[in-house]
Amino acid sequence: MQVLEVARENRLSRFGTLSLDGTKLHANASRHSALSYGHAEKIEARLKAEVQELLDLAKAADQNTVPDGVSLPEEIQRREDRLAAIAAAKVKIEARARERFEREQAEYLAKMTKR
Repeated sequence: MQVLEVARENRLSRFGTLSLDGTKLHANASRHSALSYGHAEKIEARLKAEVQELLDLAKAADQNTVPDGVSLPEEIQRREDRLAAIAAAKVKIEARARERFEREQAEYLAKMTKR
C-alpha cells in the first residue's frame, strides 16, 4: 500500500480504479514505475546530464538551428520537474527509513529491557 501512495504522491505513475477487497491476484510490479532510492539516484544523474545537454544545445542554438520538433524550454522544464519529484521522493524514502529504524530500535530496546 505504501508503494502506491509514494507513486501517487510523486506523480510517477498513473493508476485507474484500484480495489483492495482481499482478493489474491498474481501480479508483477512494473519495473518502470518502481522507485527505490538507488534507482532514484540513477534517474537523477541521467536527468541532470540531459538537462546539461539541453542547455548546451540551447547555447549552440543561438549559432545554429535546433532540431525540428524540439522545444528546448519545455524539455528542460519537464526534466527539472522530474528532478524535483525525484528529490521529494528521496526525502520521503529517507524519512520513512529513519522512522522505521527508530521504531525497530525502540522495539528492540523494549524487548531487551523485558529480558
